[in-house]
Amino acid sequence: MWFSLLWYEISVLLTHWLLRLLDLLGDGVLARYFRGLILKLAGFQLGWGCRVGTGFYIHSVLDRVTIGRRSGFNRNIHIDATSPVSIGNYCNIGFGVSFITAQHDINTTFERSRPPHAGGAITVEDFTWIAANCTLLPGVTIGRGSVIGVGSLVNKSIPPNSLAVGRPARVIRKINQ
Repeated sequence: MWFSLLWYEISVLLTHWLLRLLDLLGDGVLARYFRGLILKLAGFQLGWGCRVGTGFYIHSVLDRVTIGRRSGFNRNIHIDATSPVSIGNYCNIGFGVSFITAQHDINTTFERSRPPHAGGAITVEDFTWIAANCTLLPGVTIGRGSVIGVGSLVNKSIPPNSLAVGRPARVIRKINQ
């Protein structure tokens, strides 16, 4: 029990320092491809041709985050993968986007002070664009081909081919295919 907890903490720390070291490459086009390649070689489940900007932070063990091919991540992305996070193929993630998969139980005083123990997986399907400064909360699925507007807070699933904006995000129209 304690060994698995210790290994989890060590892997999170190593991931953090690997990503900070890769930030020294800068933010050019080649550096983004190279950063994705290094993460793949380090054991992350990244598809071919992923582009990863500076400030990419994953709080997870290696097997909880799956990213499809040719997906692009801008700067300062935060993925808290206490539960699994799956990002499809050809997705574009704007700068400052947060994926939050854990939450506290607020029913009792004791539970509020404990580490997160409730949450849900986040799934972003293929051909999705999540604009800058969005926050995705536990248990949501962003449907194939959807667009999430700037600064949106996604607290429930978005159907495919939809434009969703706001805090909380709501679908304002369907997008033609």
